[in-house]
Amino acid sequence: MPPCTAARILRYCRPQEAAYPNDLLYLPYLSISYANVLSLKLSSYSGFSEPVIRGDAVRMSWFGRIRHRVTQCKGIPRGGSCLFLWLIGNNRQGVVGRIGAVCVTKRIVEFDYLRGIAIIYIVLGHSISNSGQGFPLWLENLLRGGTGVFVFVSGFFFHRIFYPRFAYKDFMLKKLQNVFVPFLVVSMVGLLLQSGELTFIHHKTWDVVLAADWKTLQTGFVLFPHWYIPFIMLTFAVSPVHKWYIEARPAIQWALFAASFIASALIHRGEENINVIHSVFYFTPFYLLGILYSQYQDSFYRHNKSIQWLCWVVMILAVYMQTYVDAHVGNYHKPAFEWRGVDWQMVQKMAACILLLELSRWMVGKPGADHLHFLARISFAIFFLHPIFAVIIGTTIWYAGTHYGVHLPQTLGWSLGFSLLMYLYLMYCTVALVLLLKRCLGERSRWVMGW
Repeated sequence: MPPCTAARILRYCRPQEAAYPNDLLYLPYLSISYANVLSLKLSSYSGFSEPVIRGDAVRMSWFGRIRHRVTQCKGIPRGGSCLFLWLIGNNRQGVVGRIGAVCVTKRIVEFDYLRGIAIIYIVLGHSISNSGQGFPLWLENLLRGGTGVFVFVSGFFFHRIFYPRFAYKDFMLKKLQNVFVPFLVVSMVGLLLQSGELTFIHHKTWDVVLAADWKTLQTGFVLFPHWYIPFIMLTFAVSPVHKWYIEARPAIQWALFAASFIASALIHRGEENINVIHSVFYFTPFYLLGILYSQYQDSFYRHNKSIQWLCWVVMILAVYMQTYVDAHVGNYHKPAFEWRGVDWQMVQKMAACILLLELSRWMVGKPGADHLHFLARISFAIFFLHPIFAVIIGTTIWYAGTHYGVHLPQTLGWSLGFSLLMYLYLMYCTVALVLLLKRCLGERSRWVMGW
């Protein structure tokens, strides 16, 4: 049966109407040009496999003898596009067949939204005011530690996007360009800010400034959240191990995941997040969970309700233990082999990955989904740049308190209200800077902020 090359543009498509996991066939939010759509060679093959998303192209093999029509849709939601695959011909189940493995409607878009929620989570955690002195402890423990969600998303996309066409050299070169080079650029800006603060605000001499800068460089990062970059680069560097993990038997996969989960809960985070190897061991279960979710997504869907209830129970228990039994604020940090009990923050965030994913799935087609998708697109740039504004506001607050005696009242209302203002300031000043840099630098902005 000859391939169908017909393609046409539609004004409207509604991916939320697809009943997951196996009705309509959409690939949401792929920036695929009309020329690329026309160039796809869709033919009839035997042996069905799930579509593999490859940036601006798609490669697939198909089940049975089916003729395909490819349609590119634009308009819903704004800022994205989707490729609609309409199966016609000898499909006895109808025009749109129930071929579950091909449907990626919410499988992709939900993780896109989750990436947006993850960056909101991280910025919220960095916006908390009056920590432990007015801000509710249980709420702070919920908002801290959002990095684990980011790692979970990275694990998912490693299996979904990179593994099917994995080439270690190309993979690492891309990560060096899009992750490590922007890290170096923004770190130089952070070092200049630190030097300026010490020189002009604290009136330190040049030798003290240089000593402080050298001490900062020895930690491996300059701006406080950027400990994540050396950690994730090492995680990428050991990706052949993750490839082996994907290809291992399910029993071995789940046993290793359970072992890494227990180890992570006991070793806690490293002190000040400086030890990169410690961070790799700590966050490995989040990465493996993302891989497992992608690899066994149909099984997760089938047991969705039971998994949700389990995660709610685990999360509530973990927050209670951390807040009212341990009386611990935020992330747990310690040397790896020193006993200090269970890291309930880590346990809580493992459950939060699944619950936030369900929230992301619910967000499809809801008000605010477009904005969430926009934040997801620039999430890495926000992660890179928002610490600059955190340093500026932190220095301003310190200066006002030290020189003018201006202090934030330690009441519940002030703590919550000022934290919300801090979030809006950090998030949307960063978004404005991201858009400005993109406008000025164009494609070269990827070297500066990863987008």
